[in-house]
Amino acid sequence: MIDDKEMIEIIRKRVTYFWENKIKIHTTLKTNKWYNGIISDVSDEFFILEDFKEGEIVIFFIEIFPNGINEYREEGVDGN
Repeated sequence: MIDDKEMIEIIRKRVTYFWENKIKIHTTLKTNKWYNGIISDVSDEFFILEDFKEGEIVIFFIEIFPNGINEYREEGVDGN
């Protein structure tokens, strides 16, 4: 089974990929909050998200559900 440290590293790599490629994201936190936006900066422990509704938000990697960060898909786009 994967431990928290390994999961954080996987999430960090996904965040870095989305940031470097300027891909909009949808993320779900362990508190059941979710955000949609674009990543403006990444550090070792957190990233800064420019949420479409709430503006700038700091999100720590440890706060994110496993598999809780994905490409943002707008309704009606690509048949969704």
